[in-house]
Amino acid sequence: MESPVWALLPELQNSGNSDIWSLAAQLSVLGDAKTANQPHQRAPISLPPPTSPHPPRIWRNNLSRVIDESLVLEAELRRKKELYNVKIIVLGTKNCGKTTLLKGIRSMYAPKAFYAEREAWRPVIRLNLVRSINYVIGLVLENPQSSTPSPELKRSAMKIASELREVEETLFSCIAPPEMILQAGWYRLGSVAEFSSGNLLVPFRREHMREEEERASRLLSACVSDMQEFWTANETQQLLEELEIELKTQPGFFLDDLQRICDEDYLPTTSDILRTRVHNSSTNGPEKHEIAGEPPFSWASGSLTAYEMKGAFTTSERAQWAQFVDDVTCLIFLIPISAFDEIYYENDILMHPLEQSFKQWRAICSNRLLASVSLTVCLTKIDILRQKVQSGKQFSRFVTSYLDMPNEAAAILSYASEKVKSIYRKSSPGSKYRRELTVARICATNPHNIASIMTALRADVVRSILQECQLLP
Repeated sequence: MESPVWALLPELQNSGNSDIWSLAAQLSVLGDAKTANQPHQRAPISLPPPTSPHPPRIWRNNLSRVIDESLVLEAELRRKKELYNVKIIVLGTKNCGKTTLLKGIRSMYAPKAFYAEREAWRPVIRLNLVRSINYVIGLVLENPQSSTPSPELKRSAMKIASELREVEETLFSCIAPPEMILQAGWYRLGSVAEFSSGNLLVPFRREHMREEEERASRLLSACVSDMQEFWTANETQQLLEELEIELKTQPGFFLDDLQRICDEDYLPTTSDILRTRVHNSSTNGPEKHEIAGEPPFSWASGSLTAYEMKGAFTTSERAQWAQFVDDVTCLIFLIPISAFDEIYYENDILMHPLEQSFKQWRAICSNRLLASVSLTVCLTKIDILRQKVQSGKQFSRFVTSYLDMPNEAAAILSYASEKVKSIYRKSSPGSKYRRELTVARICATNPHNIASIMTALRADVVRSILQECQLLP
Protein backbone atom coordinates (compact mmCIF):
# COMPACT_ATOMS: atom_id res chain seq x y z
CA MET A 1 0.00 0.00 0.00
CA GLU A 2 1.34 3.43 -1.01
CA SER A 3 2.39 5.96 1.58
CA PRO A 4 0.00 8.94 2.05
CA VAL A 5 2.86 11.20 0.99
CA TRP A 6 3.14 9.52 -2.40
CA ALA A 7 -0.65 9.45 -2.88
CA LEU A 8 -1.00 13.24 -2.50
CA LEU A 9 2.09 14.34 -4.40
CA PRO A 10 0.32 14.62 -7.78
CA GLU A 11 -2.43 16.78 -6.25
CA LEU A 12 0.05 18.98 -4.42
CA GLN A 13 2.07 19.34 -7.62
CA ASN A 14 -0.96 20.85 -9.37
CA SER A 15 -1.87 23.18 -6.50
CA GLY A 16 0.75 25.74 -7.54
CA ASN A 17 1.86 26.99 -4.11
CA SER A 18 5.66 27.19 -3.75
CA ASP A 19 5.86 26.88 0.05
CA ILE A 20 3.46 23.95 0.25
CA TRP A 21 5.06 22.26 -2.74
CA SER A 22 8.56 22.72 -1.30
CA LEU A 23 7.48 21.19 2.00
CA ALA A 24 5.82 18.29 0.20
CA ALA A 25 9.05 17.69 -1.71
CA GLN A 26 10.94 17.55 1.58
CA LEU A 27 8.39 15.07 2.93
CA SER A 28 8.87 12.89 -0.12
CA VAL A 29 12.62 12.80 0.45
CA LEU A 30 11.99 12.06 4.13
CA GLY A 31 9.74 9.20 3.14
CA ASP A 32 12.40 7.94 0.80
CA ALA A 33 15.03 7.90 3.57
CA LYS A 34 12.75 6.31 6.17
CA THR A 35 11.56 3.51 3.89
CA ALA A 36 14.83 2.75 2.13
CA ASN A 37 14.64 -0.93 3.03
CA GLN A 38 10.93 -1.41 2.25
CA PRO A 39 9.79 -3.17 -0.98
CA HIS A 40 7.42 -0.34 -2.00
CA GLN A 41 10.28 2.19 -1.98
CA ARG A 42 10.09 4.66 -4.89
CA ALA A 43 12.52 7.35 -6.05
CA PRO A 44 11.66 11.04 -5.28
CA ILE A 45 9.63 12.75 -8.04
CA SER A 46 11.21 15.55 -10.06
CA LEU A 47 9.00 18.56 -9.30
CA PRO A 48 8.10 21.31 -11.85
CA PRO A 49 7.97 24.95 -10.70
CA PRO A 50 4.60 26.06 -9.19
CA THR A 51 2.34 28.42 -11.14
CA SER A 52 -0.29 29.71 -8.67
CA PRO A 53 0.59 31.48 -5.37
CA HIS A 54 -2.85 30.84 -3.78
CA PRO A 55 -3.76 27.16 -3.19
CA PRO A 56 -7.37 26.23 -2.45
CA ARG A 57 -8.25 25.36 1.16
CA ILE A 58 -8.59 21.68 0.29
CA TRP A 59 -4.89 21.49 -0.60
CA ARG A 60 -3.91 23.12 2.69
CA ASN A 61 -6.06 20.61 4.56
CA ASN A 62 -4.57 17.74 2.59
CA LEU A 63 -1.05 18.95 3.35
CA SER A 64 -1.87 19.17 7.06
CA ARG A 65 -3.10 15.58 6.92
CA VAL A 66 0.04 14.50 5.08
CA ILE A 67 2.24 16.10 7.72
CA ASP A 68 0.29 14.49 10.57
CA GLU A 69 0.40 11.04 8.98
CA SER A 70 4.10 11.40 8.18
CA LEU A 71 4.87 12.29 11.80
CA VAL A 72 2.95 9.23 12.96
CA LEU A 73 4.84 7.08 10.44
CA GLU A 74 8.18 8.50 11.57
CA ALA A 75 7.35 7.85 15.22
CA GLU A 76 6.36 4.26 14.41
CA LEU A 77 9.57 3.66 12.49
CA ARG A 78 11.58 5.09 15.38
CA ARG A 79 9.73 2.88 17.86
CA LYS A 80 10.40 -0.26 15.78
CA LYS A 81 14.07 0.65 15.46
CA GLU A 82 14.39 1.16 19.23
CA LEU A 83 12.63 -2.15 19.84
CA TYR A 84 15.56 -3.97 18.23
CA ASN A 85 18.24 -1.67 19.68
CA VAL A 86 20.10 -3.16 22.64
CA LYS A 87 20.87 -0.63 25.36
CA ILE A 88 23.15 -1.53 28.26
CA ILE A 89 24.85 0.20 31.18
CA VAL A 90 28.28 -1.00 32.32
CA LEU A 91 29.32 -0.06 35.84
CA GLY A 92 32.04 -0.92 38.33
CA THR A 93 34.83 0.41 40.49
CA LYS A 94 38.11 1.77 39.18
CA ASN A 95 40.19 -0.70 37.12
CA CYS A 96 37.52 -3.40 37.21
CA GLY A 97 37.73 -4.05 33.45
CA LYS A 98 34.73 -2.15 32.04
CA THR A 99 36.47 -1.17 28.80
CA THR A 100 37.97 -4.65 28.40
CA LEU A 101 34.52 -6.21 28.69
CA LEU A 102 33.06 -3.78 26.15
CA LYS A 103 35.84 -4.60 23.71
CA GLY A 104 35.03 -8.28 24.18
CA ILE A 105 31.32 -7.67 23.57
CA ARG A 106 32.18 -5.69 20.45
CA SER A 107 34.38 -8.51 19.17
CA MET A 108 31.34 -10.81 19.23
CA TYR A 109 28.56 -8.32 18.43
CA ALA A 110 30.42 -6.78 15.46
CA PRO A 111 33.08 -9.36 14.52
CA LYS A 112 33.80 -8.05 11.01
CA ALA A 113 34.42 -4.49 12.17
CA PHE A 114 36.53 -5.75 15.07
CA TYR A 115 38.62 -7.98 12.78
CA ALA A 116 39.20 -5.11 10.33
CA GLU A 117 40.73 -2.98 13.12
CA ARG A 118 43.36 -5.51 14.24
CA GLU A 119 46.18 -3.76 12.42
CA ALA A 120 45.27 -0.44 14.03
CA TRP A 121 45.74 -2.00 17.49
CA ARG A 122 49.33 -3.06 16.74
CA PRO A 123 51.04 0.25 17.71
CA VAL A 124 48.82 0.41 20.83
CA ILE A 125 49.98 -3.02 21.99
CA ARG A 126 53.61 -2.28 21.21
CA LEU A 127 53.41 0.99 23.13
CA ASN A 128 52.00 -0.93 26.13
CA LEU A 129 55.02 -3.24 25.88
CA VAL A 130 57.56 -0.41 25.55
CA ARG A 131 56.16 1.45 28.54
CA SER A 132 56.25 -1.71 30.65
CA ILE A 133 59.90 -2.42 29.97
CA ASN A 134 60.77 1.26 30.45
CA TYR A 135 59.18 1.00 33.89
CA VAL A 136 61.46 -1.91 34.79
CA ILE A 137 64.46 -0.03 33.39
CA GLY A 138 63.57 2.89 35.67
CA LEU A 139 63.58 0.55 38.67
CA VAL A 140 67.02 -0.75 37.79
CA LEU A 141 68.55 2.68 37.20
CA GLU A 142 66.82 4.92 39.73
CA ASN A 143 65.34 2.99 42.68
CA PRO A 144 67.52 3.72 45.72
CA GLN A 145 65.52 1.48 48.06
CA SER A 146 66.46 -1.73 46.27
CA SER A 147 69.69 -3.65 46.34
CA THR A 148 72.14 -2.21 43.82
CA PRO A 149 71.90 -4.08 40.47
CA SER A 150 75.12 -5.17 38.82
CA PRO A 151 76.93 -2.76 36.51
CA GLU A 152 76.30 -5.12 33.60
CA LEU A 153 72.52 -5.02 34.13
CA LYS A 154 72.63 -1.23 34.41
CA ARG A 155 74.57 -0.94 31.15
CA SER A 156 72.02 -3.18 29.45
CA ALA A 157 69.19 -1.06 30.85
CA MET A 158 70.77 2.19 29.64
CA LYS A 159 71.35 0.77 26.14
CA ILE A 160 67.74 -0.42 25.81
CA ALA A 161 66.40 2.88 27.17
CA SER A 162 68.26 4.89 24.53
CA GLU A 163 66.93 2.62 21.75
CA LEU A 164 63.34 2.67 22.97
CA ARG A 165 63.01 6.43 23.46
CA GLU A 166 62.52 7.05 19.73
CA VAL A 167 60.25 4.01 19.44
CA GLU A 168 57.98 5.23 22.22
CA GLU A 169 57.68 8.75 20.80
CA THR A 170 57.02 7.44 17.28
CA LEU A 171 54.36 4.94 18.34
CA PHE A 172 52.58 7.53 20.44
CA SER A 173 52.61 10.01 17.55
CA CYS A 174 51.06 7.36 15.29
CA ILE A 175 48.01 6.72 17.45
CA ALA A 176 47.39 9.73 19.70
CA PRO A 177 45.00 12.52 18.66
CA PRO A 178 46.68 15.91 18.14
CA GLU A 179 45.57 17.28 21.53
CA MET A 180 47.31 14.45 23.43
CA ILE A 181 50.85 14.92 24.75
CA LEU A 182 53.23 12.03 25.39
CA GLN A 183 54.01 11.55 29.06
CA ALA A 184 57.38 9.99 28.33
CA GLY A 185 59.13 8.68 31.40
CA TRP A 186 55.98 8.98 33.56
CA TYR A 187 55.34 5.53 34.98
CA ARG A 188 53.78 4.34 38.20
CA LEU A 189 52.61 0.95 39.37
CA GLY A 190 48.93 0.41 38.59
CA SER A 191 49.18 2.27 35.28
CA VAL A 192 52.55 1.08 34.00
CA ALA A 193 51.56 0.45 30.40
CA GLU A 194 48.77 2.97 29.98
CA PHE A 195 48.72 6.23 28.06
CA SER A 196 46.02 8.70 27.03
CA SER A 197 44.49 8.29 23.59
CA GLY A 198 41.16 8.62 21.79
CA ASN A 199 38.21 6.20 21.66
CA LEU A 200 38.86 3.27 24.01
CA LEU A 201 37.09 0.71 21.79
CA VAL A 202 38.34 1.85 18.37
CA PRO A 203 41.97 3.03 18.19
CA PHE A 204 42.84 6.38 16.65
CA ARG A 205 45.44 6.08 13.91
CA ARG A 206 47.24 8.60 11.71
CA GLU A 207 47.36 6.98 8.29
CA HIS A 208 50.06 9.35 6.99
CA MET A 209 52.54 8.00 9.57
CA ARG A 210 52.75 4.42 8.29
CA GLU A 211 56.40 4.83 7.31
CA GLU A 212 57.28 6.05 10.81
CA GLU A 213 55.41 3.12 12.32
CA GLU A 214 57.32 0.69 10.09
CA ARG A 215 60.60 2.26 11.20
CA ALA A 216 59.59 1.81 14.86
CA SER A 217 58.74 -1.80 14.06
CA ARG A 218 62.22 -2.40 12.63
CA LEU A 219 63.85 -0.78 15.68
CA LEU A 220 61.85 -3.01 18.03
CA SER A 221 62.76 -6.09 16.04
CA ALA A 222 66.44 -5.12 16.15
CA CYS A 223 66.60 -4.80 19.95
CA VAL A 224 64.21 -7.60 20.92
CA SER A 225 67.09 -9.91 21.91
CA ASP A 226 68.47 -7.28 24.32
CA MET A 227 64.99 -6.73 25.82
CA GLN A 228 64.41 -10.48 26.18
CA GLU A 229 67.75 -10.98 27.91
CA PHE A 230 67.14 -8.02 30.24
CA TRP A 231 63.58 -9.06 31.16
CA THR A 232 64.37 -12.72 31.82
CA ALA A 233 67.56 -12.02 33.78
CA ASN A 234 67.45 -13.49 37.29
CA GLU A 235 68.62 -10.17 38.72
CA THR A 236 65.67 -8.34 37.13
CA GLN A 237 63.14 -10.81 38.49
CA GLN A 238 64.75 -10.75 41.94
CA LEU A 239 64.50 -6.95 41.98
CA LEU A 240 60.77 -7.06 41.21
CA GLU A 241 60.27 -9.69 43.91
CA GLU A 242 62.26 -7.64 46.42
CA LEU A 243 60.12 -4.57 45.71
CA GLU A 244 56.93 -6.73 45.83
CA ILE A 245 55.91 -5.59 42.36
CA GLU A 246 53.55 -7.98 40.56
CA LEU A 247 53.99 -6.58 37.07
CA LYS A 248 52.38 -9.58 35.40
CA THR A 249 49.02 -8.79 36.97
CA GLN A 250 49.00 -5.22 35.64
CA PRO A 251 46.84 -4.23 32.61
CA GLY A 252 48.69 -4.02 29.31
CA PHE A 253 51.40 -6.50 30.29
CA PHE A 254 53.02 -8.13 27.22
CA LEU A 255 56.65 -8.70 28.30
CA ASP A 256 56.20 -12.48 28.27
CA ASP A 257 55.36 -12.18 24.54
CA LEU A 258 58.32 -10.04 23.49
CA GLN A 259 59.47 -12.18 20.56
CA ARG A 260 55.99 -12.51 19.05
CA ILE A 261 54.94 -8.85 19.41
CA CYS A 262 58.25 -7.37 18.24
CA ASP A 263 58.21 -9.46 15.07
CA GLU A 264 57.86 -7.18 12.04
CA ASP A 265 54.97 -9.30 10.70
CA TYR A 266 53.07 -9.32 14.00
CA LEU A 267 49.27 -9.04 13.77
CA PRO A 268 47.31 -8.75 17.05
CA THR A 269 45.01 -11.54 18.17
CA THR A 270 41.65 -10.95 19.83
CA SER A 271 43.20 -11.80 23.20
CA ASP A 272 45.97 -9.25 22.59
CA ILE A 273 43.45 -6.51 21.86
CA LEU A 274 41.45 -7.32 24.98
CA ARG A 275 44.62 -7.09 27.08
CA THR A 276 45.58 -3.60 25.84
CA ARG A 277 45.55 -0.71 28.27
CA VAL A 278 44.60 2.84 27.26
CA HIS A 279 44.04 5.48 29.91
CA ASN A 280 40.56 6.96 30.05
CA SER A 281 41.10 10.67 30.61
CA SER A 282 37.39 11.59 30.69
CA THR A 283 35.78 12.88 33.86
CA ASN A 284 33.15 11.07 35.89
CA GLY A 285 29.98 10.40 33.97
CA PRO A 286 28.88 8.19 31.10
CA GLU A 287 30.81 7.47 27.94
CA LYS A 288 28.58 6.38 25.08
CA HIS A 289 29.61 3.61 22.68
CA GLU A 290 27.56 2.71 19.57
CA ILE A 291 28.12 -0.76 18.09
CA ALA A 292 26.37 -1.89 14.90
CA GLY A 293 25.23 -5.51 15.14
CA GLU A 294 26.48 -8.18 12.70
CA PRO A 295 26.03 -11.91 12.17
CA PRO A 296 26.55 -14.59 13.51
CA PHE A 297 24.24 -13.12 16.16
CA SER A 298 20.99 -13.07 14.17
CA TRP A 299 19.25 -11.45 17.13
CA ALA A 300 21.65 -8.48 16.85
CA SER A 301 19.62 -6.95 14.01
CA GLY A 302 19.85 -3.50 15.57
CA SER A 303 22.67 -1.58 17.17
CA LEU A 304 24.02 -1.84 20.68
CA THR A 305 24.31 1.32 22.76
CA ALA A 306 26.57 0.95 25.78
CA TYR A 307 26.92 3.59 28.50
CA GLU A 308 30.18 3.12 30.38
CA MET A 309 29.67 4.84 33.72
CA LYS A 310 32.81 6.38 35.18
CA GLY A 311 31.64 7.58 38.59
CA ALA A 312 30.43 5.71 41.64
CA PHE A 313 26.73 4.93 41.91
CA THR A 314 25.82 7.14 44.86
CA THR A 315 22.61 8.74 46.05
CA SER A 316 23.85 12.18 45.05
CA GLU A 317 24.35 11.03 41.44
CA ARG A 318 20.96 9.41 40.86
CA ALA A 319 19.60 12.44 39.01
CA GLN A 320 22.14 12.05 36.20
CA TRP A 321 21.23 8.36 35.89
CA ALA A 322 17.54 8.93 35.17
CA GLN A 323 18.04 9.70 31.46
CA PHE A 324 20.06 6.51 30.90
CA VAL A 325 17.89 3.87 32.56
CA ASP A 326 14.88 4.44 30.31
CA ASP A 327 14.42 1.38 28.04
CA VAL A 328 17.65 -0.21 29.28
CA THR A 329 17.96 -3.86 28.26
CA CYS A 330 20.51 -4.81 30.89
CA LEU A 331 22.85 -3.36 33.53
CA ILE A 332 26.22 -5.12 33.77
CA PHE A 333 28.04 -4.65 37.06
CA LEU A 334 31.69 -5.70 37.41
CA ILE A 335 33.25 -6.83 40.68
CA PRO A 336 37.06 -7.28 40.52
CA ILE A 337 37.30 -10.31 42.79
CA SER A 338 41.11 -10.35 42.46
CA ALA A 339 41.37 -6.92 44.14
CA PHE A 340 40.74 -8.32 47.64
CA ASP A 341 44.24 -7.21 48.76
CA GLU A 342 44.34 -3.86 46.95
CA ILE A 343 43.55 -0.24 47.85
CA TYR A 344 43.32 2.97 45.85
CA TYR A 345 42.54 6.64 46.40
CA GLU A 346 39.50 8.35 44.91
CA ASN A 347 39.00 12.05 45.66
CA ASP A 348 41.64 11.71 48.38
CA ILE A 349 39.62 8.95 50.07
CA LEU A 350 41.15 5.51 50.67
CA MET A 351 39.07 2.82 48.94
CA HIS A 352 39.04 -0.96 49.14
CA PRO A 353 37.88 -2.13 45.66
CA LEU A 354 36.08 -5.29 46.77
CA GLU A 355 34.34 -3.66 49.73
CA GLN A 356 33.39 -0.66 47.58
CA SER A 357 31.98 -2.99 44.90
CA PHE A 358 29.56 -4.65 47.33
CA LYS A 359 28.43 -1.23 48.61
CA GLN A 360 27.72 -0.11 45.06
CA TRP A 361 25.91 -3.37 44.32
CA ARG A 362 23.64 -2.80 47.32
CA ALA A 363 22.87 0.73 46.05
CA ILE A 364 22.05 -0.61 42.59
CA CYS A 365 19.71 -3.31 43.92
CA SER A 366 17.78 -0.85 46.12
CA ASN A 367 17.42 1.88 43.46
CA ARG A 368 13.85 2.07 42.16
CA LEU A 369 14.99 3.54 38.83
CA LEU A 370 16.37 0.07 38.09
CA ALA A 371 13.47 -1.93 39.52
CA SER A 372 12.58 -3.51 36.15
CA VAL A 373 16.08 -3.66 34.60
CA SER A 374 17.76 -7.06 34.17
CA LEU A 375 21.03 -7.29 36.07
CA THR A 376 24.23 -9.18 35.22
CA VAL A 377 27.06 -9.31 37.74
CA CYS A 378 30.51 -10.29 36.50
CA LEU A 379 33.10 -11.50 38.99
CA THR A 380 36.11 -10.41 36.95
CA LYS A 381 39.85 -11.12 36.88
CA ILE A 382 39.45 -14.68 38.11
CA ASP A 383 42.77 -15.58 36.47
CA ILE A 384 44.59 -13.08 38.71
CA LEU A 385 42.65 -14.37 41.73
CA ARG A 386 43.97 -17.87 41.08
CA GLN A 387 47.54 -16.56 40.77
CA LYS A 388 47.32 -14.69 44.07
CA VAL A 389 45.81 -17.61 45.97
CA GLN A 390 48.37 -20.04 44.56
CA SER A 391 51.17 -17.68 45.64
CA GLY A 392 49.96 -18.02 49.26
CA LYS A 393 47.90 -14.85 49.82
CA GLN A 394 45.10 -15.46 52.32
CA PHE A 395 41.69 -14.14 51.23
CA SER A 396 40.37 -14.22 54.81
CA ARG A 397 43.14 -11.86 55.97
CA PHE A 398 41.60 -9.06 53.88
CA VAL A 399 37.93 -10.16 53.92
CA THR A 400 37.25 -11.07 57.55
CA SER A 401 33.73 -12.38 56.85
CA TYR A 402 35.28 -15.22 54.87
CA LEU A 403 36.35 -16.73 58.23
CA ASP A 404 38.15 -20.09 57.96
CA MET A 405 36.77 -21.25 54.62
CA PRO A 406 39.25 -22.85 52.14
CA ASN A 407 41.74 -20.48 50.57
CA GLU A 408 40.92 -21.73 47.08
CA ALA A 409 39.71 -19.80 44.03
CA ALA A 410 36.60 -21.98 43.56
CA ALA A 411 35.51 -21.53 47.20
CA ILE A 412 36.16 -17.77 47.08
CA LEU A 413 34.11 -17.40 43.89
CA SER A 414 31.24 -19.37 45.44
CA TYR A 415 31.35 -17.12 48.51
CA ALA A 416 31.28 -13.97 46.36
CA SER A 417 28.42 -15.31 44.20
CA GLU A 418 26.29 -16.09 47.24
CA LYS A 419 26.99 -12.65 48.71
CA VAL A 420 25.88 -11.00 45.45
CA LYS A 421 22.64 -13.02 45.46
CA SER A 422 22.01 -12.34 49.14
CA ILE A 423 22.33 -8.57 48.68
CA TYR A 424 20.05 -8.81 45.64
CA ARG A 425 17.32 -10.64 47.57
CA LYS A 426 17.46 -8.33 50.59
CA SER A 427 17.81 -4.98 48.82
CA SER A 428 15.64 -5.25 45.70
CA PRO A 429 12.42 -3.16 45.77
CA GLY A 430 9.05 -4.54 44.75
CA SER A 431 8.44 -4.44 41.00
CA LYS A 432 5.57 -5.17 38.65
CA TYR A 433 8.12 -6.93 36.40
CA ARG A 434 10.21 -9.90 37.41
CA ARG A 435 13.80 -8.67 37.39
CA GLU A 436 16.35 -11.23 36.24
CA LEU A 437 19.78 -11.68 37.83
CA THR A 438 22.74 -13.43 36.21
CA VAL A 439 26.06 -13.98 38.00
CA ALA A 440 29.05 -14.83 35.78
CA ARG A 441 32.66 -15.63 36.64
CA ILE A 442 34.91 -14.32 33.90
CA CYS A 443 38.36 -13.33 32.78
CA ALA A 444 37.46 -10.44 30.47
CA THR A 445 40.65 -10.89 28.44
CA ASN A 446 39.55 -14.43 27.50
CA PRO A 447 37.30 -14.28 24.40
CA HIS A 448 35.58 -17.55 25.37
CA ASN A 449 34.43 -16.08 28.70
CA ILE A 450 32.62 -13.25 26.89
CA ALA A 451 30.26 -15.83 25.36
CA SER A 452 28.51 -16.28 28.72
CA ILE A 453 27.82 -12.55 28.88
CA MET A 454 26.48 -12.57 25.32
CA THR A 455 24.17 -15.49 26.19
CA ALA A 456 22.74 -13.55 29.14
CA LEU A 457 22.43 -10.43 27.01
CA ARG A 458 20.60 -12.35 24.30
CA ALA A 459 18.12 -13.69 26.86
CA ASP A 460 17.52 -10.12 28.09
CA VAL A 461 16.91 -8.91 24.52
CA VAL A 462 14.36 -11.68 23.84
CA ARG A 463 12.66 -11.01 27.17
CA SER A 464 12.38 -7.25 26.53
CA ILE A 465 10.87 -7.86 23.07
CA LEU A 466 8.31 -10.30 24.47
CA GLN A 467 7.39 -7.79 27.18
CA GLU A 468 7.06 -5.05 24.56
CA CYS A 469 4.67 -7.32 22.64
CA GLN A 470 2.80 -8.02 25.90
CA LEU A 471 3.62 -11.72 25.69
CA LEU A 472 5.34 -11.64 29.08
CA PRO A 473 4.26 -9.89 32.31
